[in-house]
Amino acid sequence: MVAKMIDSRAERGSDADMFFLSTGGWDTHSDVLDNMDRLFTDVDNSFKAFADEMKAKGVWDSVTVIETSDFARTLSPNTGR
Repeated sequence: MVAKMIDSRAERGSDADMFFLSTGGWDTHSDVLDNMDRLFTDVDNSFKAFADEMKAKGVWDSVTVIETSDFARTLSPNTGR
């Protein structure tokens, strides 16, 4: 979807865009290693597919990708109290 929006920038009269994407499923409490491997593989594959598509379109040098996480919101451990 983001690639299609980037393709339509001329028709939309846009010279700059910002897109926000989100993924869930990171709050795992069992099979953590298997779940993290699956989740990070999905993120890696998604970033690679996006980068490959942007390079094929000749716009990769104009793209900035920022990744953030807000899961650990404090420096103090959650003691359950």
